[in-house]
Amino acid sequence: MYAWAKQGATLAVLRSRLAEKYALPPALAGQLVDLTFARVRPDSYLEKPGEREQLLSRYRAQYAQYPNLPVIRNELAFAIEDFEACSGVALDPMVQGAEEETLRQQLYTLTQCPSLLTPLTALHPERAETYAALIEEDEVGSPMQLASVRMADALASSAEGGLSPVKQVQIRIARLHAELTAGFVDAAIRALPKADSPLHDPVMSALGVRDRLAIAAAYWLQGDAQSAAAWRALAAQLPASAEDNLKIDENSDGGSASITAAPVNDAQKSEENSEGRGTPFAAASLRVNLDRVLNLALAPDPATDPFSLLSLQYQKQEAGYQEADPYWQSLWTPLLDRLAQREGYPGLVGSDDGWWPKHRREEAEQAVKDCYRCAPALLAAIHLAGERPTVPPLVLASDVVSGGLPAAVTTRMDQQLLATVHWQQLPLPQEWRTPKPQPSPEQHDRIAARPGRDHSPAWARLLPAGELVRYQVDGLRIVAITASQRLDPVGELSSGGYWVSLSSDGGKTFAPPLYTGLRVYQPYVIRPTSKLPLLDGDSLRIEVALRRIDPAKVMLPPIALPVVESKDDLYIRIPLAELARDSDGDGLSDLAEQAMLLDPTVADTDADGLGDAQDPLPQVASSANCSRYSEPLALVLNQILGKSLGAIVTTAAHAGGEPAQGYALGLGTAAQGTEGTTFLVAPAAYFCGISLQHRVIVLTPAQQSALAAARGVFYPIQISKFELSRDGSQGVVVWSATFTGGTLLLKKVNGQWTMEEAGRWIT
Repeated sequence: MYAWAKQGATLAVLRSRLAEKYALPPALAGQLVDLTFARVRPDSYLEKPGEREQLLSRYRAQYAQYPNLPVIRNELAFAIEDFEACSGVALDPMVQGAEEETLRQQLYTLTQCPSLLTPLTALHPERAETYAALIEEDEVGSPMQLASVRMADALASSAEGGLSPVKQVQIRIARLHAELTAGFVDAAIRALPKADSPLHDPVMSALGVRDRLAIAAAYWLQGDAQSAAAWRALAAQLPASAEDNLKIDENSDGGSASITAAPVNDAQKSEENSEGRGTPFAAASLRVNLDRVLNLALAPDPATDPFSLLSLQYQKQEAGYQEADPYWQSLWTPLLDRLAQREGYPGLVGSDDGWWPKHRREEAEQAVKDCYRCAPALLAAIHLAGERPTVPPLVLASDVVSGGLPAAVTTRMDQQLLATVHWQQLPLPQEWRTPKPQPSPEQHDRIAARPGRDHSPAWARLLPAGELVRYQVDGLRIVAITASQRLDPVGELSSGGYWVSLSSDGGKTFAPPLYTGLRVYQPYVIRPTSKLPLLDGDSLRIEVALRRIDPAKVMLPPIALPVVESKDDLYIRIPLAELARDSDGDGLSDLAEQAMLLDPTVADTDADGLGDAQDPLPQVASSANCSRYSEPLALVLNQILGKSLGAIVTTAAHAGGEPAQGYALGLGTAAQGTEGTTFLVAPAAYFCGISLQHRVIVLTPAQQSALAAARGVFYPIQISKFELSRDGSQGVVVWSATFTGGTLLLKKVNGQWTMEEAGRWIT
């Protein structure tokens, strides 16, 4: 009908031609044309479920009336594909009877619905072709695809349901690709045909350069260096193949006493498309570099520094490599990690946080759920394919660089994790209560930001950078509450913690802001409008709503902040003297010092002669004996801290109902203020001797976790990798602020450090 419509056929002509082509009654042909146009409308997926059900009911009514007309059956199958996600239950009634297998194959050819094929594995579990048909249904190496190809390969030569020799070769090659892509090195090596097998020669001839190099890597990971060398030699026998697609330039080292990675030159870079995918040039560069990696693995040279080659996975072209080689993550990254550990560069080893095994298990569990009426043997194979690949685990050093903090400082920091804020929660008196609108269930579970107020008071520019939540003016006296991330780096989750600012001259000046120790959603949200006066003598009273959220379920975007505990008509009270208390007289309140894990009873936590209020690194003592990381780290910090990572979500409206009274921080727009505080997770030894313009609190990963557990989730900047070459001329840095991060490449040229951003990401 599409071709006829393009030729200018009217609806009447379409109905007539359809009736003639399929020998349909004119009325039925007209109904079918109308249903087809309704089904293929561009906005069909946006229709209400009731409308979809109505459309499907009309298709089913046609099929019930004309069950033996193939065109009616086919159109119903298309509708089920579009509106019921290829439901096997919905498709089953159309493929019953003696011709079930044929009908399933015919409808699958039209719709590509896997639920039409999977029941055949239960009908004929002995046939290899029933599993072979599923191989193309999922990504190579996924649990479902790997299980299907394993089953097909196991049955390919069986007497009951074997395949032709040509098909057996295709299945074996597909299995090798799947095993290698998933990282099952033992299974991949076992799947290689023996020399006397009829599969050997055709399979070998079909393996390209990247396949042979990958098999060499698999043997090396298994501990068989001799076989790895043999397969590396087999790869060298092949010319530039279709997978490489061009002549390779070896880019020799010229006698340099280091092993360098083959670069991607300017002409090659220009070939990269706008999506950043690698071109054939990336594949060629990759082949050269992977051969060098194998050479390093097989023949280490103590006289050369392999830093450049070992940092291959952090280079700019890594994204292109991953596109060009399906085995990059499963084989080459683990191989590079083991070489980095062997060569004394543990800082270049990738992070194994358990995500990949967990992802494989979850993927396998979902595949089992989605496998409609599958043979039990296939379901068991899917579970096996979801297990952790057999690449030997890498034993990492416990800590690349020691924390570097004296035990006394660490003890003082840990003690502050137990400190609490003495706010008193009270029920709001009836006369101060304001009727609250009842939110819908959806609003209760998903709190979204609302537009902020157009204009702020002129004096608001004197307040801490952040969001003005609420203020009260009594003559010349002003009390203002702001939300700021200066001591509560929570990223996109909220605008941070609450601060109180007081003015006695109508806003011309403000006393230094007082930190409250309260963070938005942990568990309170201050109401932007309230009848309750903020001051009661020398105490502060603030109407709040209890809005405790589950940070693990926060969704961005769209913004969704699930509330797990909610209560209204509350206020909190604390004496102003408690907020202003400065036990050690160093200029920082006790509450502020507790937030930074500083000792509120000692004016100089790190005992370096510089008080905590003036010390940009109050936990790291100044020293002339600094690590070699200090100088390049200064360059890195300028790059990372040069932009302020502000909140996206405003908070003032989140108590429910009222128009927003707050102002969202713009992401990356405001300069980092000198009064700001940055929390960094990195070894403290890196920071010795660095001069900073604002305060930096250095945490260990354990302290970060403990702080989040004690006071709610927060997102400090993490320097997860920082490795320098042996001669101190090159470096790799990987950093993250949870919702943004990147990779930096460092190089020392003529005594000066330079930096290149190799990658940047943002959620």
